[in-house]
Amino acid sequence: MRYQKVLNTLVKKIDEMDFEEGDIVVLTLKRGVSVISNPKKSRIVEPDDILLCYGKLAYMKGMIPAKVRKRRAQRKLDPLSQEQIDDAHVSDGSNV
Repeated sequence: MRYQKVLNTLVKKIDEMDFEEGDIVVLTLKRGVSVISNPKKSRIVEPDDILLCYGKLAYMKGMIPAKVRKRRAQRKLDPLSQEQIDDAHVSDGSNV
């Protein structure tokens, strides 16, 4: 059993979310600082709600949307000056 944040931007009732199809029971609904135990199926689930569910793990994993991976920003390096290049050659013992 794990808390799963509802990521959908749509507002739905619990009975509209196909939990019965996968034999999933919603045990609690957390909204902000309040916790609603054993919420009714007519309860509306809002975008920032967190649900604690019990049921088949394989079905619940299928309901979680894929994570969107952000590409790491490339760092731009400042070009070395000729003086820095010469200093590097001198410090490693090679003379060009």
